Amino acid sequence: MSEDNKKSWFSFEVNIPVLLGFVVALYFMYSGHVATMENAEKTSALLSKYEILLDNAIANDPNVLKTYKANMKKVEQSMSPEEKRLLSLLLNVQQANGSQ
Repeated sequence: MSEDNKKSWFSFEVNIPVLLGFVVALYFMYSGHVATMENAEKTSALLSKYEILLDNAIANDPNVLKTYKANMKKVEQSMSPEEKRLLSLLLNVQQANGSQ
């Protein structure tokens, strides 16, 4: 058998259209990811803003605040002991992070 007839177990060919298509697909995936992350950050900031506005509105209206507190007591009474413990732990962590 001659050297010309032997097939290598590894061969490498560059197919330019496939390579370009792959690069274009990667670019579109990356740009889509960046746009999605920017939108997620904007949405998170907007939700935080409205959460603060809602908290202020509840605190400044005595009737709404009374209803809110009554609803929170009902929710607390309907929780299992395990859920109450987890909520207590979460509040402790938030208070610890808030005081730093």
